[in-house]
Amino acid sequence: MADTRKPLDKERVFYFADTLAAGQAMYAKQGATTDGVISCAGQRRIKGNVSTSQTPASGFPRLRFSMDGVNFDLIVPLTKDSSQSGNQYPFDVECFLPYATLELTNGAGGVATVRAYAELSPEGSGATSTGPSPPTPGSGLPATYRATFSVAAAGAGQFLMLENPAGSGKVLRVTEQLLSKPTATLGWSTVKQSSPTTLGTPVATPGVSLDSADPATPTGVVTAYTTVPTPGTAVGTVWRLPSVTAVDTFIDTPGSDGLQKSIVLRAGESIALVTTAAATIVGLLEWTESDT
Repeated sequence: MADTRKPLDKERVFYFADTLAAGQAMYAKQGATTDGVISCAGQRRIKGNVSTSQTPASGFPRLRFSMDGVNFDLIVPLTKDSSQSGNQYPFDVECFLPYATLELTNGAGGVATVRAYAELSPEGSGATSTGPSPPTPGSGLPATYRATFSVAAAGAGQFLMLENPAGSGKVLRVTEQLLSKPTATLGWSTVKQSSPTTLGTPVATPGVSLDSADPATPTGVVTAYTTVPTPGTAVGTVWRLPSVTAVDTFIDTPGSDGLQKSIVLRAGESIALVTTAAATIVGLLEWTESDT
């Protein structure tokens, strides 16, 4: 019987069909890509399914998200659909980081036939309408910036600040915080301040625009500190992790569900990231900037 399925869009879909020996691993690829890493650039969600004839090894299949393949690593395990026959693992999750790899390892028990696919799609895509065409995804949204950091914090105290300078005329909204694999076990907190951090040994950490149509230089100023600075006036703690180890990755996306506000920084306000121990700390901050 002829295959009547429509061809897959290789710019947005990656897929895999093969057999795996017991203990063998697979990394789903996109089109002719051979390294198993799929770019999520410009996409908000990744959805698809993994089907395998043998029981996968514990912890698989899974999606591995990364920033640059070295400093960031966020793993999302996939859950078996018990309502379906066989080993079916459907998924529909947000693209937390710019790159994704779909991984599966065959558990003990013979050769596994594996089929996997995933579609990368902008949030809200796929809707049908008889009215005017919807706007291009991302149009009309506030300018968005990211700053990645790797800071050798000298000891307990603040080690990074995002500041909305006094008189800026802008409102900053922090939409993502990510902390990954510090070199020592530590506690972490994010403190909102009504006046900025001072002294210490500051190191500029520039933010990068996610859209070249937006101003290249953000209003928000990110500063790292390699010696412990003097804190500003605290409003309160907005995020706290009591223990983060060298194998942990944590992500916070305030306001992402649209049911509450993100962390709002008006002119003169800031957030400071605080550690309880000396360590090299890797992470990411994302924020938007608007007039209101």
